[in-house]
Amino acid sequence: MKPGNNGSIVFKKVFSSTSDKEANEAIKRANELLKNPDAVQLFLDRATAGRDYLKQFGTEAATAKSGEMHFCKSICDTQ
Repeated sequence: MKPGNNGSIVFKKVFSSTSDKEANEAIKRANELLKNPDAVQLFLDRATAGRDYLKQFGTEAATAKSGEMHFCKSICDTQ
């Protein structure tokens, strides 16, 4: 998941063990969910909670993951 042009979100396959078919189906479903305001709000709520949870640890790894969660939240805020 990364930001695309004009505020869009781009999904890409991450794991080589995932078949292209499975990845494409998941990406299609994710794009469909982005059209649903309730699903986007749920994702934002979970990303915010995850970010806040990770911040409490104060470790470098948790801080990095917290940044990733903040990134997810910020690109969904534009949807």
